[in-house]
Amino acid sequence: MVRILGDYHILGALISALLYSLTFPPFNFHWLVFVALVPLIWVVSRPQSLKKQFLNGFIFGTIVMGIFHGWLFSLTPFAPLWGLLILWSVVSVYYGLFYGAGMWVFGWLKPYCPRIILLPAVWIVFEWLRALGPFGNTAASAGYTMTTFPHLLHLASVGGLYGLSFFVVLANVVFISLFKREGRWGFGLLLLLVIASFTLFNSPEKKSLKPISVAIIQGNHDQSMKFSFGRFREIRDSYLDLSRTSKHADVIIWPETITPQFNLDNALFLDSVRDIAQTQHNLILLGTPYLDHSHFYNALAAVGYHDTEPLVYHKYRLMPFGEYWPLRSVLIKASLGSILPQEDFTPASSSRVLKTADYTIANAICLESIYPWYVRKQVLEGGQWITVVANHAWYFNSSAAAKHLQMGQLRAVENHRYLAQASNMGISAIIDPNGHIQKQTKLNSAAVLQDVIYVGLPLSFYTRFGDWIVWVSGGCLLLSFLRRLKTPL
Repeated sequence: MVRILGDYHILGALISALLYSLTFPPFNFHWLVFVALVPLIWVVSRPQSLKKQFLNGFIFGTIVMGIFHGWLFSLTPFAPLWGLLILWSVVSVYYGLFYGAGMWVFGWLKPYCPRIILLPAVWIVFEWLRALGPFGNTAASAGYTMTTFPHLLHLASVGGLYGLSFFVVLANVVFISLFKREGRWGFGLLLLLVIASFTLFNSPEKKSLKPISVAIIQGNHDQSMKFSFGRFREIRDSYLDLSRTSKHADVIIWPETITPQFNLDNALFLDSVRDIAQTQHNLILLGTPYLDHSHFYNALAAVGYHDTEPLVYHKYRLMPFGEYWPLRSVLIKASLGSILPQEDFTPASSSRVLKTADYTIANAICLESIYPWYVRKQVLEGGQWITVVANHAWYFNSSAAAKHLQMGQLRAVENHRYLAQASNMGISAIIDPNGHIQKQTKLNSAAVLQDVIYVGLPLSFYTRFGDWIVWVSGGCLLLSFLRRLKTPL
C-alpha cells in the first residue's frame, strides 16, 4: 500500500477518481468536475510506458464505477451479499477497462495530436463504446455533471451527452495547460463553447405551443407489498383513487409495474381505468407486465377515452440479471439452473412510439432512458414529449433514483422535449426542455404531481444529427493513427 501511494502515477489516478465521484449524487459537489480530472491528466500526459497509461485509466475507472454503483448493495433484502459483491466487482472492473483502454490509446497517440483535442476525443469515444452492447451503460459519464449548470447544459441540445463530456474534459485540460501555448488556444475554444451555450439557452415561446396538463401518480408501495398477492387489489385501488383526484389532467401517468400481475387481464380493474379515462377525458399510462403469445413483456399501456382497447408499448432494452439472464443456456448446462428465475422478459422486436388518438409519446421504461440514441429515435418518430416510468422501490433510500433523474434531465435537453418521469416511490418529476426540474416529489411518499407541459417544439440539432461529435472525435483518432503510421520510428 505504501509503495502504491508513493507512486505519483497511481496517486494521480486515485485522487481524480475520488474527486470525480464526489460530483455525482449523493455527494453533489458538482463544481469539482472542472478540476477533478487534473491529477489524472497530469499523470497520463507525462512520459511513461503504455502499461502504466492503461493502469492509470483502469484504476481511475474502476474506482469511479465502484463508487457510482454502490447503490447495488441496497438490493441486499432481495439477493445474497456475496452475489452482490461479485456483481458489483464485475461491473466496476468491466467498465474500468474502457477507461484503461482509453488512456492506453491516448498514450499511444499523444505525440501525434495536440493534447487539448486528443484527450477529450479519446474520452468521449470510449464513453460511447462503454454504452454499447448488452452490458452497455452511460452511468457516470462526465456530461451528466452539467445538470446543475443550466446555461452550460444547453450544449447537449447540439452535442448531446458526449458533447458535454467533451466540454468537461476540455475544461480540465485547459486548466492544467493554461500557461502554455496549447492552453491559450484551448481556452479560446472553451470560451467559444460557453458563449454558444448561453446563446442556446432560451425559454420556449409557449403562445404557439399546445399545453397539456400532466398528473403523475406516485403510489409509494414498497417491494414487500408488491410481492404480496393479497395486496394487489389494494395497490391498484390506490392508483385508481389518486387518479380520480386528477380531474383536470389531460394525461395521467402511473409508474412501472404497478403490480407484478398481468393487470390488463383483470377485467374489473381495466373497466375501472376506462371509466376514469372516459369520465375525466384523460389518457392514462400505466406500467404492467404483459403476456402476448406466450411471451412476457415489461410494458407501458395507454388507456384513453377514445380507445376501445389499450395500446401497449413493450420494453426494448432489458436490464441484464434483472429482467433477463445472459447465457441462460450455459448456466443450465453447468447445473446452475436452480438459481435462475423461471422466465425471462422478452425484449420488443423494435422500439416505437405510442400513438394514441391525441398524442404521440416517446417512451422509456426504467433504464431505457439512460441511452441517448434510444430516446432520440423515438423523438425522431414524432414523440411530442418523453415519458419515463420506473420502479425505484428496489433501491430504498440509495442514490439510484437521483442518478436516474439526472440522466433524464439530459434526455430532455438533448431532444428539446418536456420529460415526465413517474416512479413508484420517487423521485417523480416534470422536466422542461432546458433541463430545469419544474416539479418533483420526495422519496418514500405517496403523491400526485401535476403540472403543464407543452408540445409542438422543433427538433434540436442533436435530435436531427445524433452523436456527430463522437464520429468527429473518432475521425481525429483515425487521423492521429495514420500520422503515427507515416512517422518513421
